[in-house]
Amino acid sequence: MIIYNETSSNFFNHIYENKIGYVLKKNVLSKMNKVVSGSELRSWENSLPQMAKVLGDADLKEDTHVLLEYKLPSSEKRIDFLVAGQDEQGTKNAVIIELKQWQKAKVSEGEGIVRTFLGGRERETVHPAYQASSYKRYLQNFNESLYCDSTSIQLHSCAYLHNYIMASIGEPLLDLRYSSYIQVSPVYFQFNDRDLARNIRKHRYQSPVHYNENATAPWFRVDNKGNLYEVWFKDPRSLLVKFRLVRQYGLAGMGCWHLVLTMPQTEKMLLEEFNVH
Repeated sequence: MIIYNETSSNFFNHIYENKIGYVLKKNVLSKMNKVVSGSELRSWENSLPQMAKVLGDADLKEDTHVLLEYKLPSSEKRIDFLVAGQDEQGTKNAVIIELKQWQKAKVSEGEGIVRTFLGGRERETVHPAYQASSYKRYLQNFNESLYCDSTSIQLHSCAYLHNYIMASIGEPLLDLRYSSYIQVSPVYFQFNDRDLARNIRKHRYQSPVHYNENATAPWFRVDNKGNLYEVWFKDPRSLLVKFRLVRQYGLAGMGCWHLVLTMPQTEKMLLEEFNVH
């Protein structure tokens, strides 16, 4: 069930006319026979204008749709915000965005668990990246057509904490223990709205990523102003194959380098594959 499914232009109008809360409240009543609580209404009215600013910078195509409060099939869970449309190659893309109004958080024990202030006190809850990633996996597993046929939808996910100012050193939500979730679903904080807009905008041009088993490397093609380019690159899968060649051929060691960019999984894979001293 989808509570709200409108074109991006209609979404902008509902925001600019201060109608978004009213429209959602009316839709929930008609589709779910449920009265919206004051706290949920305030949550929409606080978060959705922030997303309108982001989408305004994302330069969306006219056929882009905004889906709000998308209830996952056979589940009580709901996706806060989803943007759906097609890129320049005609590939269908959807970006799941988990919205949070948090201001602070702490690292906690347990897989994908953090501590933050909820319901009047500090509580344990799931990391926003973990939550967004779980929604993405749920949709992929529920409907094979999302990734198996020629009309497949390329799913992406992220989290946006628009009230949260990221710590300059030792930000708890970016702790290494959460790196595998953040790799799948990046986390954007207050002042990262333009980065989020760029992330959404790039899916207008994104081509599906393939993996060549013989070359053990990922690749994709992209059309730039009529020129077709084929790009090959490294990812954790291809890196792991290279790590295992060291043991396979009894090599004494290996070396690698990078320019600024790295992958969060690298350290974890090194520790699992080798005895590091």
